[in-house]
Amino acid sequence: MLEFPRTNERAKELNSKYRAEFDTASRMFAVWMSRPLGQRLAKSSLPGEVGGLTILLNTQACRQFRSIIELCRIGEAENAIVLARSLFETVLAVNFVLAPKLNIVIEPRRGKPDHKPGKPPTRAILPGKWQTRVRQSGERASKISHLKRAFIYYAHCTSENIDIAKDMRERHLAQTGEDLGSIALSALENAKKKIGPKWRSIQSANPNTYSGLRVNQLAVAAGGWFPMWYKTMYPDQSRKVHGIDPIVYIEKNPITGEYRPAWHSTDCSVWSTIYCGSMVFYCLMDHLNNYIGMGHATDSLVTTFKEELWKCYRPESADK
Repeated sequence: MLEFPRTNERAKELNSKYRAEFDTASRMFAVWMSRPLGQRLAKSSLPGEVGGLTILLNTQACRQFRSIIELCRIGEAENAIVLARSLFETVLAVNFVLAPKLNIVIEPRRGKPDHKPGKPPTRAILPGKWQTRVRQSGERASKISHLKRAFIYYAHCTSENIDIAKDMRERHLAQTGEDLGSIALSALENAKKKIGPKWRSIQSANPNTYSGLRVNQLAVAAGGWFPMWYKTMYPDQSRKVHGIDPIVYIEKNPITGEYRPAWHSTDCSVWSTIYCGSMVFYCLMDHLNNYIGMGHATDSLVTTFKEELWKCYRPESADK
């Protein structure tokens, strides 16, 4: 494939300048790929459906992280940051499935306020309609088993895939003559049966989310590092996802002063993107190790990588 101008030279510059960052990221990836995740899941008390989904999400996260590293190596940080945002959402899904508890409350949906003269407004409960929200301080979170969470996630993914396939068939196949084959509607039906009427109502009212919450709300419900990461990193990453940051794709020629296409990312963009990817992937390793129990060897490896990341990105505080 045709390379952008100066790709090889730019790659050499970046790999030389950020050797420690790339080395740490690459070893994290290699080490995690060798971890016996499947064996540990098989020995755990988690149901098979939960273990299977965990392996799928872990595979997705590994592919995303590897692509982030490779894109950053050749100066494609703007594309890599799109995957870094996706990696955050993958790890958020892992937390949704495996966290010991979720700070989510399931409650009946209510209608619009009913204003009556001389009385405070009331909102009637809508029969059979349910919604989720983030648990507030002092409240009890709704209990949702790991198996139910896995089915909730499966039901959402199956529903979206079927909707997309239906749309493709209706809009395009009449013109192209292609045949997608039969859509397994029974798969969606079975998944929706297993999540129950409450979650069917929640997902029906919020078809773009498995949890009934937006990403920012689910991050708050997850707690820990998720809310702060969403506030500080996610908005900037979203600019690249939605294509509303075109200024980064031009640069000034230092000799002529003319503006020209920027075929490669700046040093700062590459550094910040490999930072984002590495930190989120580390959190995936840490979460899976804590939730499943990967053994003493993995405990030691996770601790070692935490120290290495600290030295790479906070060298002035590494020995404190």
